[in-house]
Amino acid sequence: MKKPFLYIAIVVGVVCLLVIFFSMHSKEVYKVNLIENKYALSPHQEDYIYLPVTIADSMFVFLFDTGTGMNFIDIENVDGMLTDSVYVSKQKMYLARSVFEDSVAISKIDYSIGNLKLNNFMLLDGYKRYMHPKRYAAGILGGDVINQYNWLFYFDNDFVKISRRTLKINKLKNDRILSLNFKLLDLKTYVDLNVGGISIDNVMFDAGYKYYIDTALPGSLTEKLSGVDIILSDSVFTNLTNNLTSSGYVVHFNETYKGIILDSIQINDFTMHSVFAATIPDNENYASRTYITSNFVRRFRMMYYDSENKKIDLYVSPADSLVYNRKNIQELLQYIKQNPQEIIN
Repeated sequence: MKKPFLYIAIVVGVVCLLVIFFSMHSKEVYKVNLIENKYALSPHQEDYIYLPVTIADSMFVFLFDTGTGMNFIDIENVDGMLTDSVYVSKQKMYLARSVFEDSVAISKIDYSIGNLKLNNFMLLDGYKRYMHPKRYAAGILGGDVINQYNWLFYFDNDFVKISRRTLKINKLKNDRILSLNFKLLDLKTYVDLNVGGISIDNVMFDAGYKYYIDTALPGSLTEKLSGVDIILSDSVFTNLTNNLTSSGYVVHFNETYKGIILDSIQINDFTMHSVFAATIPDNENYASRTYITSNFVRRFRMMYYDSENKKIDLYVSPADSLVYNRKNIQELLQYIKQNPQEIIN
């Protein structure tokens, strides 16, 4: 009579141990070094966020992209490595700002980021049409995998901590924090902002996108606008310029592009210094009309992407002035004040 109870006790004990094991495993923290972008102008002008991804014992550079829903890799990079079937479907694929109506190959792939082992679907076709050639990457980590974990980026020390649990943040005493609650639309990350007193809904928080403008500024001044922080729709741009204070200047770079160079601006309850905002031409195909870009993100020392609580915290302190304050913008503002007739329209 006692044996059945003994068997039951053993089974219950094994089950409990398995539950504890998998619970501990799911709470594990993975530390992964970021990969340096060889196209960055300097160590203090990194733009994109690159992670090492291993597929079948081969390491690839992947872009961390909150503005794309799917994971993505050029099929040429994994040809011959796939063990499961690849199916092809005719459908319209929305990948960040690009739309493809094409046959696409999709496969479930085993891969790892550091010691974090994953298995997700990846798009395997059309990559070269989508990617800018100067993005130093073989693939994309999109919202499909990003929003399964919490990500704590230490940009100053070039590493990230990844976990399903809430991560402890070693913030500085004088840190200022820009906090953004986010929502997912097609697995892409969107936030609602108040910029200079103007409310903007559904702003894409796109850590995988840097926007450049081919300006007509005199001499070396073009280099001082190496990247746009915020992209604005035409209506928001108009509202903002109509309420512009003396701390900012509207600049028409050419017949197509226009921007605002700001000494500072209020974003939610956070004062952001040295900001370059610009518009997107109406004839360009984009999923959203207003963006926070990777250039904006990389100006901060740390970013905590909290998938569990749908919140992004960006950390900066006075010690981070070299990157955060954008000395180039300050120099350009000084030039504008001294030579307004040259570039203000």
